[in-house]
Amino acid sequence: MPDLPERFSTVDAHLLNQVLAGDEDGWRAVVARFGPRLTAFAHKRMGKSAGHSSADDLVQETFVSFLKSAKSFRADCSLETFLFRIMRYRINDHFRKSSGAREGGWSPFDMADSSALTDARQSDALTASRYVRQKEQLQQDRERLSDAIFRLTGELKARTRFRDLKIAEGLFFAGLKNRQLAGAMSVTENEVAVVKHRLLARLKALMHDGQSPTVGENSEELLFPDLEEIWLDQRPSCPKRTTLGKYALEILPEQWDDFVRFHVEVLGCGFCQANLVELEAVEEQSTPEAAEVLFQSTIGFLHGR
Repeated sequence: MPDLPERFSTVDAHLLNQVLAGDEDGWRAVVARFGPRLTAFAHKRMGKSAGHSSADDLVQETFVSFLKSAKSFRADCSLETFLFRIMRYRINDHFRKSSGAREGGWSPFDMADSSALTDARQSDALTASRYVRQKEQLQQDRERLSDAIFRLTGELKARTRFRDLKIAEGLFFAGLKNRQLAGAMSVTENEVAVVKHRLLARLKALMHDGQSPTVGENSEELLFPDLEEIWLDQRPSCPKRTTLGKYALEILPEQWDDFVRFHVEVLGCGFCQANLVELEAVEEQSTPEAAEVLFQSTIGFLHGR
């Protein structure tokens, strides 16, 4: 049965240890494993007007940034998610420097920027009381919320409650409003609102794990900004590559196929679209030659960390 991704697999741990040890074969494996899907993502997000060279440059910058930050990586997500996180910031920076111009066809969550979200939250009167806490307490809150999100998606998956998982993704991953999501799913706004209330209540319960919550009646407003940011950043509900592969081959069980189709085609998850491009071997980005060029252009930074 298809499954949702683990936070950090043994394969990821092995690759990270090799990189930290300066092992060139390990770095070659990282580039070969993740380079094609990052390239596919960059080409789609950048659009045709930017040209392939700009997208390829961003992929190279992403790998260089990864090498420079590998020692401080806390393994709070998979290596793929960490690399996509860096790539998103690189793309955001590119569009900011080019006056924000961008191609059409972007998913509603593609350009989210955690630093911008933080600034917005801190200036919002509804969240002012939360941000007077000590930095350590804020980090603990975020870690509890992150754990709760992964536990929630795991529960929904295990119980095959895909309608609720779709609503969770539409609200917290894609950032859609109740009305937009209701239209996309052909359900009523009331259905979305009821499930949304239930999901938030479950998240709060998981965060406090049976303890009395420390937030008040307006906790939904306090929870939402971090919830959307963490969901986008860590992608807890993105299907595994094996699941995407079965989807491409049209051999998924019906319920899973419907969910993945919604995730990829309706919400337009750029991360999973990039994985599908690689899995379907579309265009030349998946060639060994391209991986070798990327390896050679970044290997110098492996020993210079």
